[in-house]
Amino acid sequence: MKILILLILFSGSINNLFGLNIFGFDLQQGDILFQDGSNNDFNNAVKEVTNSIDGYNFSHCGIYYVDSNDNRFVIEAYNDGVVLTDIFDFMNRHLTANQNPKVVVGRLVDTLQIIIPVAIKDALKYLGRKYDNAFDLTNDEIYCSELIYFVFKDSNGRSIFHTNPMTFIDANTNETQSYWIEHFNLLGIPVPEGKEGINPGGISKSDNIKIVHYYF
Repeated sequence: MKILILLILFSGSINNLFGLNIFGFDLQQGDILFQDGSNNDFNNAVKEVTNSIDGYNFSHCGIYYVDSNDNRFVIEAYNDGVVLTDIFDFMNRHLTANQNPKVVVGRLVDTLQIIIPVAIKDALKYLGRKYDNAFDLTNDEIYCSELIYFVFKDSNGRSIFHTNPMTFIDANTNETQSYWIEHFNLLGIPVPEGKEGINPGGISKSDNIKIVHYYF
């Protein structure tokens, strides 16, 4: 009996180790992980011009992916480009004071679960693409929510998420944030105020997903 109990406990530890249960919750292939990045100039600038579900301030998002060898990753456009990030590295990137991941889990509604395998396959094709600092949906580079916008498509090949005119104006001052002025000046392009784009907060409020877990 003692041996059986030890085997059960060991099995549970292995499941947690390999990500079947991530920090107390069972993630599913294709879940969208919304991240509230810790304070830095970029994350703060994103949060100040976007809004998210339930009053959160998401600055980043990625797609949960389990490969054929049961390795757990997040497919994300981050820093230098589109990469596979170990799920535990992703979860530990930004933590609360209580050491909880600053992550909220979105899951496609039941009627759209069928599109996940193709979405994952398409997302993997973007690996190695450079990060899109211009937030331009028409170029060859990719930013985090742009990746999700392009790969989650309905049976007619249309994205299940919607773009909106972007704004880089601080609601408190009604002026373009100085961060974004400098950011786009360095790229040699004008601030793309009003151009179509998409952000993590907007995706989090879509009717095509349901929020299934709050890690913090």
